[in-house]
Parts: sequence; C-alpha cells; structure tokens
Amino acid sequence: EDVTVTINGDGVFINNAKVIIADLEAENGVVHVLDAVILPPSLTSASYINSDLGLEISPNPASEFINVTMDVENASEIELSIYNLNGQLLELRTVDTTSEKYTDQINIQNLDAGMYFIGIRQDVKFQTLKFVVK
Repeated sequence: EDVTVTINGDGVFINNAKVIIADLEAENGVVHVLDAVILPPSLTSASYINSDLGLEISPNPASEFINVTMDVENASEIELSIYNLNGQLLELRTVDTTSEKYTDQINIQNLDAGMYFIGIRQDVKFQTLKFVVK
C-alpha cells in the first residue's frame, strides 16, 4: 500500500513513524530505522472491528498448499490477503460470495519457510490467522 513521506523541521517521517537512523548499508540496498512498526492500513485501521468471520485454514503448518474455508452467507464483498511478518502484502483476492461457503486452495510453494498472516476483510470486520510454511 502507499506510504506518506514527510520532511519537516522535526525530521523525516514515513506515515507517522520517525526515521531515527538513515542509510544503513544492506546487502541489497539501504535500511532506515524507524521509531515504530509500519503495518498496512488494512490491518491497523481503528475503523475495523476484529471479528470471528469463520475463517479456517488447514493444514497448518503446510508446505505446498493451504485450504481456506469460511461461511459467506449474506456477505457483501470480501477480500482475502496474505502478509509476511514485515507487513508486506503478498497476495490479495476478492472472495466469491455467490455461495454459502467459500473454499479455496492457495499455493504457498513460492513462500519461504516461516510465519505468515492470512486475513479476511468484510466491510468493517476483519479476522486474521497465522500460518506456518515449513
């Protein structure tokens, strides 16, 4: 998602996080140290309500695919998203709400071993679950 960079007399800010150390050399570029963790607005917006939307994933941990199911009866548009631990959006899908239950198999073979988040957003409600790629 987009970020806002602000430069003023108080310093450099990425969204609301202040850059406290800039231009540390890394293997593939430079790193800036911030005084806060930046997460996508879809995960942090105060207007969203953490809910149990019936999201289920299996198997967990997994190495090739995860099966995703949830009840979508009487649901409006639903978005499914996968994030890494750094909050980087890896995948975004619109869920088919024409049937009573959403079922999908998501290929995770391209993900490195580690922990990830899968989230469902419906209107102002959201649910996130952790899953592990082995």
